[in-house]
Amino acid sequence: MRVPILAGLLGIPLVLFATGRLEASSSTVLGEADLADLVSRAETVCEVEVLDRVSVLLPDGRIETRYSLATVLPMKGAMSSITELRMPGGEVAGRGLLIPGLPRLDEGERAILFLSAPNELGWRMPVGLAEGAFRVVQEAQGAAVVRDGVGGAATSVLDHDAFVARILQEVQAGR
Repeated sequence: MRVPILAGLLGIPLVLFATGRLEASSSTVLGEADLADLVSRAETVCEVEVLDRVSVLLPDGRIETRYSLATVLPMKGAMSSITELRMPGGEVAGRGLLIPGLPRLDEGERAILFLSAPNELGWRMPVGLAEGAFRVVQEAQGAAVVRDGVGGAATSVLDHDAFVARILQEVQAGR
């Protein structure tokens, strides 16, 4: 009897997320200290739209995904209007590399990213992996910012404008 009860309990958030409208609130799921930490650890913070995503097999056998991004709103650091973001992982010719916790960005999607400086391979990662990537979802009442959890279920939904204002306050405070 444990399995159906457990499955039912796990399914409730998914059903509520799938059937209900996203409630944009200034939830404190992401606390001020958490946001300050994300901003201070990020070299670049920006809202972007994903124009293209291509996975590439590198000569040394590694797989990386290259995202073409249009900058919607730069908030910290330099970001050109169109830029390429390279991250490890992807699938090429039936071969795949999955980095647990690394967010996947889809074409046409908008996101707010807290990005690290490029490493020696030129890869930039969201700070804290999925912790540093938020989807921007358009609703009839305006935009909401969603942080995804395990399996893509929303773990927090925040008002877009209030979230951006909080980020800008942290940047202005020198973090």
